[in-house]
Amino acid sequence: MNCRKLTIFCALIIGLCLTGCNTDDSGWITIEDPSAQSVEVKSFKISKNGNIVANVDSVFFSIDLANARIYNADSLPVGTVVGKVVLEIETATVSKSEIVFKTSEGTDTVIDYLEHSTDSVDFSYGPVSLRLVSYDQQVVRNYSIEVNVHQSKPDTLTWGNEDFDPLPSELTAPKQQKTVVFNDKFYCLSSADGSYSLGVCENPATKSWETKNIAVPTNSDTQTFTSTDDALYIIADGTLYRSDDECESWYSTGSSMNYIYGGYGTTVLGVVNTGGSFMHVTYPESTTKQVAANCPVSGTSTPLVFSSEWSSNPMFMVMGGKTASGSLTGSVWAYDGFSWSAISISPVPAWEGAIFYPYYTISVNNQWVTTLTDVLVASGGRLEDGTISDIVYISRDRGIHWALAPAYMQKPVVADDSEGEDEEAEAASIDDEDYYIDQRYGAQAYVANYTLHTPASRVAAPIVDWSCPYIYVFGGYNQSDELGGVRRGVLNYFTFIPIY
Repeated sequence: MNCRKLTIFCALIIGLCLTGCNTDDSGWITIEDPSAQSVEVKSFKISKNGNIVANVDSVFFSIDLANARIYNADSLPVGTVVGKVVLEIETATVSKSEIVFKTSEGTDTVIDYLEHSTDSVDFSYGPVSLRLVSYDQQVVRNYSIEVNVHQSKPDTLTWGNEDFDPLPSELTAPKQQKTVVFNDKFYCLSSADGSYSLGVCENPATKSWETKNIAVPTNSDTQTFTSTDDALYIIADGTLYRSDDECESWYSTGSSMNYIYGGYGTTVLGVVNTGGSFMHVTYPESTTKQVAANCPVSGTSTPLVFSSEWSSNPMFMVMGGKTASGSLTGSVWAYDGFSWSAISISPVPAWEGAIFYPYYTISVNNQWVTTLTDVLVASGGRLEDGTISDIVYISRDRGIHWALAPAYMQKPVVADDSEGEDEEAEAASIDDEDYYIDQRYGAQAYVANYTLHTPASRVAAPIVDWSCPYIYVFGGYNQSDELGGVRRGVLNYFTFIPIY
């Protein structure tokens, strides 16, 4: 045999050897058993049954052939009873198909699925398995079947029943605080009787604050502590002061201000009161414009700044506050780099010191597909009668229209009538482990992502960590004007292991 023929012969032999083979990650070649295809599960679902949950036959089940596992990655609602479930299973041609499950006494019940496919299966008392035997009886495979049910309501906005963390301060009993975000860090300034303390951290989730006592200009108003893209500011005796070294030192800007709405890029947006005449002012541009009679001059929320494709400039907005006449407003006021305007058509009740932040709501359609919606959230403002509102409002269009937030973002006694009586009754029966933030005004709320990890014992999927957006509420006063600590909230949905 010449070299050319030998080469062709060897190539044919190698090709035949590789037919039906796979190479694993280690480089070893493994031979697949073609008869294994005869025990594949081709489709799986739960039969329609309104007594279990509406549209249960639309719930998607993953079939993991590599690990012989069948499960619904997106769990069924809390409280779903899975005691009498009829399964619809499609397989290849098999000689046996048996479902094994536990009874309340702990004994095994076996259903011959080929003969009794409409018999119900009980998932209440332990694991359920499917045993398939190939038509030639040469291959046997056991699948584990899981019908996952949520242990907590995914659409519930849950807060701890106590402070997540005390205010980061060197002071024993701070009376005021203001928290801002600057250079991707959180700066919490607290004060009491002329003493000031500063806490700094990169993420409140870690509780790793660096605290120290600091010196600020005499008679500084803690509530005016503000950040821009390039500096920190505070007002003392009607003068705006600036720090370029993270509060180590301060100098007068020479600009007069009595209230600060917030930072807009590198510009401070504020108000100056000159003999009872209120003017919008900026620093360092120093432009001035008369404040409209219905525009707040104090008591506004923490500002939000948004960029969009519909505007060449970012949009700065605040909610609520007190006007020059002393009346309250619930409107959202916005600044586009040139002028101020009230943008909310359907305002919330008139209040001051509202908590205002961007977040999400979720909805699940009848095909069990979950949709996240970006919203603005407002709560905790102090009303005209001096009480603190305990109702949560949301806007789905950047502050223009407002409505009651879904029932599970409210206290149990509050529900959106548009959702129907069933949701209201369900909201009123929320378990004790679901807590709601005690209402406060004058707090600052920020959303910060924190990486969650899958417990090692539960790692059965590619996703082992994911980013969870927590809400942090700093300070704020309750009905007795007591200053609070740091509260943390989250939509339960974000704490669940993501579907992959």
